[in-house]
Amino acid sequence: MTTLAPRVRRALLYLQGFDFKKIGKASSHPTLDCACLDMEDGVALAKKDDAREGILKALKTVDFGRTERLVRINGFETGELAQRDLEAVIKSP
Repeated sequence: MTTLAPRVRRALLYLQGFDFKKIGKASSHPTLDCACLDMEDGVALAKKDDAREGILKALKTVDFGRTERLVRINGFETGELAQRDLEAVIKSP
């Protein structure tokens, strides 16, 4: 059995998935422990597709270094939104 060391998350930053400029800037922040790329509450309904695409682009192209990456999807109760989010994230690297 492999045991993973616990991850310390002192600094967690939520970023709207469609804001590629801010995602890129956060990726190079020297003390950011975790970048949470958001498709849920922080994103207006009209921007959900843009957030999904922006997050996929970031996961494929941005070097986050030692910063942990998380993706916050829409809740399962949203039905199709959550389904599309999951399908996109599963396809990411």
